[in-house]
Amino acid sequence: DSKGEFSAIKTMYERLLEEATKYQRLKEAVQKIEEIEEEIREKERNVEAFYYRVVEDYANHREKIDKLNLSFRDITRKCTATSEGSYLLIELGDDRHHPINIKVDIPKSFSHGRNQLEILLYVLCIFKELIENNRPVPFFLIHDGVFHGIDTKTKIMTLNFINDLLNHQAQYIVTFNEDE
Repeated sequence: DSKGEFSAIKTMYERLLEEATKYQRLKEAVQKIEEIEEEIREKERNVEAFYYRVVEDYANHREKIDKLNLSFRDITRKCTATSEGSYLLIELGDDRHHPINIKVDIPKSFSHGRNQLEILLYVLCIFKELIENNRPVPFFLIHDGVFHGIDTKTKIMTLNFINDLLNHQAQYIVTFNEDE
């Protein structure tokens, strides 16, 4: 009888060890989940604080934002011969994970190179702002294929604008396809 009881006790003890091991693994996993959840809460607090700083900065720099829009329209006029209907709109976003929305539109809304031209004019606007405010950044700009699909007259006007803008103060590197 005692051998059978001893065997039963041994089997129960082995199950107890297995259960204790499972319990320890689960306890460690729960602890790790709690640590991750705390990290998530901390990151959410950081996002929230960042969002409020963005909102505050947006309000404090509204005049500069308006100036950028005027500068964008001026650049558009110089590069496309018209600025009617063009705009650079910087506004607060709808949610905390996307606090700023930037929208750009140009009058040549149906041209083949419209998106390329919008990107080019936006970048030139920002680059012009950097140059005019003597920001401590390298003064060079590199574009690869940005002129693809843009009509020849607009390319020429844009390159002339860039030449006047840089006035030997910065370097502009651009690639063209052989047929361009």
